[in-house]
Amino acid sequence: MKRWMGLLEWVNNTEVLKDFVEREYKEIRDPKGDLFVQNKSYEARVKFLNTLSAEKDRIQMHKPLLTCDERQIVANLKKCEFLMPYGMLRRALERLSKNYDSYLHLKNRFISNFAVASVVCYLLGIGDRHLENFLVHVPTATIILIDFGYSFGASLDLPLPELVPFRLTKIFRELMDPIGVNGNFKASMVHSIFALRSKWHQLIDFCDVFVNDPVLDWAYMARKKRVIRTVIGVGGNTMSQEVEQDQSFFKKKIEYVQNKLHGRNPRLLLSQALGDSKHKDVPGLRKMVEGNKQLKPLVSATEQVELLIELATDKNILGRAFTPWCPYV
Repeated sequence: MKRWMGLLEWVNNTEVLKDFVEREYKEIRDPKGDLFVQNKSYEARVKFLNTLSAEKDRIQMHKPLLTCDERQIVANLKKCEFLMPYGMLRRALERLSKNYDSYLHLKNRFISNFAVASVVCYLLGIGDRHLENFLVHVPTATIILIDFGYSFGASLDLPLPELVPFRLTKIFRELMDPIGVNGNFKASMVHSIFALRSKWHQLIDFCDVFVNDPVLDWAYMARKKRVIRTVIGVGGNTMSQEVEQDQSFFKKKIEYVQNKLHGRNPRLLLSQALGDSKHKDVPGLRKMVEGNKQLKPLVSATEQVELLIELATDKNILGRAFTPWCPYV
């Protein structure tokens, strides 16, 4: 292992979410296919990207997505979602069930657990939520989050920013049918937000640890933003010295967490975070995440959850995600 890698904990009886769901894709659609590349949704996505740019570099070919017309983005995402089989996660949970009652029990447990995980992802800004950054604990059908390399909003500084607050894509929404996201999922999120808001002091005290011992990504980003000052030395000699990491950079990260716990509007906070990111000059990006409605600065826990679900399922935002993130799965 490299010096900046490590193992937090080994979790037994788990399976990567991609593999857990991909088994169903192979059975329904194509035994030789997969969820990342070997499928018709991926082909439709690449074809769309090629109409936007002649770039062959994987990163550069995605850049036009940030400024592409909403109608094109939404139309392509709908097409890619349509080409994916319906109910793959639902089928995977059915395989674990002895009967319909046990399936309902597993389904409700999975949804409640996933709702809490989604709240944590939002509050701590945990990004890079592709299909290989979730584990499924098979005996209990619960989600385990892994890989926190992009936390506290660091994924907004990726070449293609991750704009959704958490992953709520096709397979999860279909699992929640027929009631949808406004049933158990929303209720569990609201309860979680209420509970965490009531303990916000303790959470912020915990987060303050990162100000004095910043995570690797913060240190890297702060180095890029470090100010070079000119100091006039003794005898008139001029020397340049680097200023030590400005702790205001780290404190701003914690302030975002605190604002979330205090009920600041998620759309306004996302727009503000984009204004502090390297994508601040991308035309129309902040306006897109703010939407066309008048936004309240402060919202209740229920309103906060409703806005978060709205952001997470907005096809105009989802459709601009990096293709390996699989926004159509």
